[in-house]
Amino acid sequence: MLGNGSDNFLHLGFRPKMFLIKCISHSGDFEQFDSERLGYNEENHKVFVGYTNAETDGGTMTNFLSNGVYWTTGNNHNNGDGRTYFYAAWAEHPFKTARAR
Repeated sequence: MLGNGSDNFLHLGFRPKMFLIKCISHSGDFEQFDSERLGYNEENHKVFVGYTNAETDGGTMTNFLSNGVYWTTGNNHNNGDGRTYFYAAWAEHPFKTARAR
């Protein structure tokens, strides 16, 4: 994913339960967002993976939508202008339509 520093939508095709992101073009830490932690969308709490005091409140404006992830702002850790990111996402209901006919 390439960040742009402002409004940015990443289409996943499903509602994420958990989202992991890391800047790979510059230094950065793994950040984890999920739908179980306190806060919802613009108030999402995040976890810096690998830290003992890892959980922080929002500040990144990372929103979970029915078909992907949307940022309303950017910073160096996620959606920074011109930065490249690695991400992984897990679905809210991964097998909901797996056997649909």
